[in-house]
Amino acid sequence: CWVCLGVVGVQLTLDLWTGGSTSAKYRQAVIDKNVAQLSYQKAQKNFKLQLESAISEYRSLVEIYQANLKAEDLADKSYNISLNRYSAGKGSQMELSQTESALTQSRLGTVTTLYNINVVRANIDKLTKEKQ
Repeated sequence: CWVCLGVVGVQLTLDLWTGGSTSAKYRQAVIDKNVAQLSYQKAQKNFKLQLESAISEYRSLVEIYQANLKAEDLADKSYNISLNRYSAGKGSQMELSQTESALTQSRLGTVTTLYNINVVRANIDKLTKEKQ
């Protein structure tokens, strides 16, 4: 072949006008970023509220526990007085049963409050570990 002819071609596509799609994508990205920031701020506020609520409940339960201990001590003293009266023949079986029941109820209240304190404390520990 004395003369070989070849054809070489290059096709180049360049969008000069995208119909505003690039601008729309940018605006949507900005909106998505703002939504993400607001969601993050909301999550932070919710976390803070949960932690403050748990701490407040813990403090309240500690006060109740201290009051329960005092009530339990009084119920124990009352039971011992009733037991002494019954042993001396001056008290009735019914009086002794009532004071024993009151002592049992008081102990139950103390134990229940202590359980609730531990539940709230575990919740506080969980919340503070999640934040780290």
